[in-house]
Amino acid sequence: MMATGADPKRFWTPRAMAVAIAILALFIVANTHLLAVSFLSQPDCVPHLKSSARGAGYHAAGSSC
Repeated sequence: MMATGADPKRFWTPRAMAVAIAILALFIVANTHLLAVSFLSQPDCVPHLKSSARGAGYHAAGSSC
C-alpha cells in the first residue's frame, strides 16, 4: 500500500519560499525598528520632588538632572 502524503520535494515551492522570506524579513525589520526607537528616544528631565521625606509624594530614585 502506498502512502498518500504530500510529495516532500514539492513542499518548498517558490511561493512558499517567498512567503517564508517575507515573514522573516518583516520580523527582522520590526525588531530593528523597535531597537532603534528604544535607543534613540531619551526622555528629558522632568520636574520632581528632590526630598525623600516620608509622605512628600513621589520622587526620583536616582536623579540625573
